[in-house]
Amino acid sequence: MGNNSSPKLKKKDLGQLMAQSLLIFYGKCRPKVGSPCYLQLIEGAVPVSMRRSRPVAAPLMPRLKTELEGLEKEGIIRKRTASRLDRSST
Repeated sequence: MGNNSSPKLKKKDLGQLMAQSLLIFYGKCRPKVGSPCYLQLIEGAVPVSMRRSRPVAAPLMPRLKTELEGLEKEGIIRKRTASRLDRSST
């Protein structure tokens, strides 16, 4: 998807990308706003995850809460009542 593409072409390209990658784009996919973001993927790389959540600066908490509530309302995410570690001990 290039910067010079029409909105109609961008929407078509996004739809094709989402269809090819259903496990990644399950739910709603929104275009990124702001400066471009470039990702370099390495063939055969093993995905990693963080072991704990990252702290959020106090001034950003209201915006984060609003965004999370919106994602929950759209059905993209849901609240968890217990962590995986809590459930494994029961």
